[in-house]
Amino acid sequence: RVGDSVTLPCDGSAYRGTPIEQTYIKWETDEIPVYEFIYGNSTPGPGFENRTEIPLEKIQLGDFSLILNHTLSSDQRFYRCSHQRGSERGSSLGRVNLTVTGMLFLFVQF
Repeated sequence: RVGDSVTLPCDGSAYRGTPIEQTYIKWETDEIPVYEFIYGNSTPGPGFENRTEIPLEKIQLGDFSLILNHTLSSDQRFYRCSHQRGSERGSSLGRVNLTVTGMLFLFVQF
């Protein structure tokens, strides 16, 4: 529902235990950054300030799911999660379609 919080799932279990200082997680939509966790520092994308987070304890467990607070109707779109470790090339971990209505959220993961 518009104004609520939602969690966009991202399974990073293959990277469980990676040191935080070597972890780079990126959430984006249409090539626009939504949220980046870069070696211990988090940065929200434009329009997502004070609305996005991934708890540090979840990152350490390999759960890179993004919490999006205070949803807006304009948040309706596809989101992509990717991970990069150290200097390795980034790898896509999945895509999520968020549909926002006045009553409910619908998630479809590909």
